[in-house]
Amino acid sequence: ISQQLYKYEKFPKPTAYEKMVGNSMIYLTQFNLDGLSAAIPYRFVKDDASFINIIFNLMKSPLFRLSTSEAMNWLKKCFCQEHQGFHVALKNHQRLLLNLKKSFENVDYLWSINRKMQIADSVNINQSVISSKRAFNQFAELVKNID
Repeated sequence: ISQQLYKYEKFPKPTAYEKMVGNSMIYLTQFNLDGLSAAIPYRFVKDDASFINIIFNLMKSPLFRLSTSEAMNWLKKCFCQEHQGFHVALKNHQRLLLNLKKSFENVDYLWSINRKMQIADSVNINQSVISSKRAFNQFAELVKNID
């Protein structure tokens, strides 16, 4: 409906300001879709830094009862190497982008970079593993300093 509403003759055309705000919002939103999570297949951020501590605490909880070193070894396996989870996340990301591109293809006032979702479309597994390793290494330094 929102894509067709502005084309309706009795509905005013978007102003230059409205076009700029709409384009800016989509442009900035692409930066929230610019990576793959090692842990959550529908989360598309550069790294999982905000979740590593939660997963670490879960592994050390009575549910799993892992020692610090065991938990860190599992975290390293999850965050520092390519695994099937990254491939699942990439497929989910590609599906999302395809749907967004289809939604945006007929919106004539969108900038090309938004219509093609070019920023978010540059995601790859290799870069995601590198970002994930970086987040893990930062977390590992914190744990080392606490223990």
